[in-house]
Amino acid sequence: MKKAASPAVVLAALLVSACAHDPGPPPKVDLAAATCVRSMNLASATPLVFDPKNEKSVSLVLDGTSQCLEGADGARALYKLFALPTTGEPFILMVSASPWGNTLLAPRMALLDDKGAVKRSTTHADFTFRSHNLTALMRSHADETYLAVSSDTDVLGSSVSRITDSVQANTVVAYPLFFQVYTGSDSTTNYTLTPAGSFTVSLSPFPKN
Repeated sequence: MKKAASPAVVLAALLVSACAHDPGPPPKVDLAAATCVRSMNLASATPLVFDPKNEKSVSLVLDGTSQCLEGADGARALYKLFALPTTGEPFILMVSASPWGNTLLAPRMALLDDKGAVKRSTTHADFTFRSHNLTALMRSHADETYLAVSSDTDVLGSSVSRITDSVQANTVVAYPLFFQVYTGSDSTTNYTLTPAGSFTVSLSPFPKN
């Protein structure tokens, strides 16, 4: 007969499991002390994979080990550069910033040509909540070679709110009748936009008619 685990052992196992899923405190980055460059290092681009049948995703973190870019105005931003696949057909690019504690990466997308010149870029208004993540989507163009995901210097330190709605259904009996009564509530979660945090880049096939 198998001996049952003691309550202390069960509690220890639960604590270990909880810690394994806790990402810990969000990364803090002092951009004033960072070593930044004036142009992106194209050779450092990470290749992205396109599958014509399925979505492909990669998740990363911008933190103190990330590359830093300094603009002509002196504004500094962490960034990660990706090499776009050559597919011969358009695809959908999606960038999603994930909550980390009570913070959220202030994300920006930029599409660059083969020389590193910016062809298109997003603003903070292009990112909206999809489920728990702050997300923006763009369709690929044939003249774009790189995707840069960076922190948006325009909104660092500001806050963004996510409103969650919930609906409950309850059965009320008034014999011989039964009624479904629906009640609802909403909650608001506030996040501080920071230069560091986790994000996901996804490539999806463009819908065909």
